[in-house]
Amino acid sequence: MYRLRIRFGHLALSALLISCLSGIALAYHYDWRTPYDSIAAIDMVLPLGSIIRSLHWYSSQCFVVFVLLHLLEYVFNGSFRSIPLIRWIPLIWSVVPIILLMFSGYLLKGDAVGASAGSIAEHLALSLPGVGNTINRLLFAMECEGLSRVYVNHVIVFGIVAVWMLWRHLRNRTFDKQILLIVFSGCLIISLIWRSPMDSRPVNSETILVKGPWFFLGLQELLRHLPALWAGIIFPTILLAFVSILPVAKGRWQIVCYCVIILWIILYGILSVVAWFR
Repeated sequence: MYRLRIRFGHLALSALLISCLSGIALAYHYDWRTPYDSIAAIDMVLPLGSIIRSLHWYSSQCFVVFVLLHLLEYVFNGSFRSIPLIRWIPLIWSVVPIILLMFSGYLLKGDAVGASAGSIAEHLALSLPGVGNTINRLLFAMECEGLSRVYVNHVIVFGIVAVWMLWRHLRNRTFDKQILLIVFSGCLIISLIWRSPMDSRPVNSETILVKGPWFFLGLQELLRHLPALWAGIIFPTILLAFVSILPVAKGRWQIVCYCVIILWIILYGILSVVAWFR
């Protein structure tokens, strides 16, 4: 008798497939030159456009959530001990292109939330000493190029980088049809009940305070209290660095790593809640 075993990795892989297929359908009708009007046209003119966009939205959210839970699953059940360090480090740092992939999708909506988040992201990139301008040109360049660079990165670059970093982990994985059906059904039901959010047209993102995406809220709150370099670059790097060295940390040093990881998660959760209710 077949027993269905559901793990966060299987859920993440299924959500990724749904996100990619729905994203391809949307890409044919999206125009980065007029993002807000383009999204509005998809919702109102394209048959089933609103449902497809919502399916893309929620499957992408699920993908990121399942990836993060899958990472925590490896960290806290000790599975990292069976993975060589040379494979573990790219596995952990693949979170960066995955978050950028998700974040760039927010920017491509072209609404007030996307404009505000994009302005903050460019400020963070430019805060990097010495390489800020180069990093900003590679990732965003919204002030001089609009959303063209963000669109190319979202559709091609971030996905390729993430898959390359995860390839050794993914190459022997297969899709489970039942899990895929469960994830698709769940995302579809949610899409039919709650359509993907769309904020107002951007007016002046520098003078209007809007809440960023859910995974961005803690960072947005931290930026109120710390310089951009510390809040947006060094603070997230601390978590990734301590998770990266877990396989080689022994004894009390491993306990120190776990303490830092847990405290980081608690602190970011508190910051996110504060930002949510602000």
